[in-house]
Amino acid sequence: MWFKNIYFFAFTRPFEWTQEQLEQHLSENTFTPCASTEIAHFGWTSSLGKHSTSLTHQVNGNTLICARKEEKILPAPVIKDMLDEKIEQLEVEQSRSATKKEKEQFKEDIIFELLPRAFSRVTDTHAYICPEQNIIVINSSSRGKAEDVLALLRKSLGTLPVTTPSPERAPDEVMTDWLVENNLSANFTLGMEAELNALGDDGAIVRVKNQDLTSDEVKTHLDADKYVTKVALEFDDAMSFILGDDLSIKRLKFYDVIQEQNDDIDSDDVIAKLDADFALMAGELNRMISNLLGEFSLNANDYLEGNHQEVELQSKQIPDSDSDSEKDSLYNDAVDFVKESRRVSISSIQRKFCIGYNRSARIVEQMEINQIVSKLSNSGSREVLIAA
Repeated sequence: MWFKNIYFFAFTRPFEWTQEQLEQHLSENTFTPCASTEIAHFGWTSSLGKHSTSLTHQVNGNTLICARKEEKILPAPVIKDMLDEKIEQLEVEQSRSATKKEKEQFKEDIIFELLPRAFSRVTDTHAYICPEQNIIVINSSSRGKAEDVLALLRKSLGTLPVTTPSPERAPDEVMTDWLVENNLSANFTLGMEAELNALGDDGAIVRVKNQDLTSDEVKTHLDADKYVTKVALEFDDAMSFILGDDLSIKRLKFYDVIQEQNDDIDSDDVIAKLDADFALMAGELNRMISNLLGEFSLNANDYLEGNHQEVELQSKQIPDSDSDSEKDSLYNDAVDFVKESRRVSISSIQRKFCIGYNRSARIVEQMEINQIVSKLSNSGSREVLIAA
């Protein structure tokens, strides 16, 4: 139940679904195991695992959900060997080289043949929604997987207006100031680990561990124009973690003094223990995230529509109309990128064009409307429908 790595996002419109409504919407995309010839399947499963059948679990206004993904494991070397064998056989029999289209067909046939015998890997990704704090928190070490959960939730609800909190000052600048100026608030304490990068794509990277981050040795690197991209923090004697310059939180560890608060609950009452642990964890995380955003002069509620900052953000990033005359200025470039790469996801477009999550999501939705890409499949992916 205790989250270990998190990405959090802010809603741009209030999350107003009740638990009952959310349960109903999620049930339309319940997880089912892969069929023998399916390579992956993605859907919602019980939020409390085998201890409950409900897809949602709510405590103190925080609603816990869980996405499950099953993937068939097909070793790339095995596929390559079988493909090489088929290509060689064709070249011997027909005295010519295999075409690109034939190679692709061979590969598809091989995968289809191997799928029924493939092993499966099943992973669960928990998340919780806190309307009061205006955030959704996802337990994942991978941004791509976190965005897969958002995509599945968007598919289930029909809409999911969220964005990544984005400070006016670059996070790496603020984090560097913490070490240089020692200006963290009293709730946070610097840990003993950091990563510093020099300017430029080929700049040096320095990783320090078990090191006082205010020491002269670290200061020397900072004086040489290196900036902080990761830093260890402790929060209010409750938890420690590594903060990245994308505001991701890795290696999250709750201190024993927090986890032991529920030790008096009977261990045989599993549901009561899970309920209490979730309530405690969500409460501490909500408090920490609120304080952390404050260090960057942010508040998650600032992103709600009607707020001055959110209006400004939308005017810069999110077109209000899906009509051809008012479509996003990057739309045609994004279509060209998708046609060339033959794959599409919100995160890939976001990384390619260095834009916000909401803007990228709107571009993908417009591509779906224009039949450039398919709807989100049960495996959590889309297909490119137009020729390169």
